[in-house]
Amino acid sequence: MSTITDSTVGLRLSDLAPSAEEDLVQRLEQLNTIGVSLSGETDINRLLETILTAAKSITRADGGTLYRVTEDKTLRFEFLHTSPLKTFLGGTADNAGPF
Repeated sequence: MSTITDSTVGLRLSDLAPSAEEDLVQRLEQLNTIGVSLSGETDINRLLETILTAAKSITRADGGTLYRVTEDKTLRFEFLHTSPLKTFLGGTADNAGPF
């Protein structure tokens, strides 16, 4: 078992149970893979949707929403992804639902 320490949170992998360590390593690998794929994306909507999907996956959330700040400093609802309800509005789903 490794004893790598992350100075930002003081977490040592050796302090984790084996399954927790494997889970952390899997999430870090997923985050790294996402970072690499995002660096080549030029479509802003696809990029934001990928970020939302990755955030849902890494945090194991059932749903997520993403807002953008408009020029007049208000929030505009852009994407809604809710897995249990199978609702995907905005982004590549191209469902311009009632935001």
